[in-house]
Amino acid sequence: MTNGLKWNSGYQSISIIQIVLVICLIISLPLWKTKQEASESSTQEIKSISLKEALKLPGAKAILTAFFCYCSLEA
Repeated sequence: MTNGLKWNSGYQSISIIQIVLVICLIISLPLWKTKQEASESSTQEIKSISLKEALKLPGAKAILTAFFCYCSLEA
């Protein structure tokens, strides 16, 4: 707008950027499938943990504190 352009030129430039991103994602779809097939071939057993076990992980309490501080600042 400071270069003499109208307000809708900003929307137009953002839409062009988003279209380019979508095209890049569509082109990269075959890469995702090969990665998924490779991860399925190396099957690992996944163990779920409880909330108490998750809180005992190193750094979990600090991350939760930082998250709640961020949310309160944003609110």
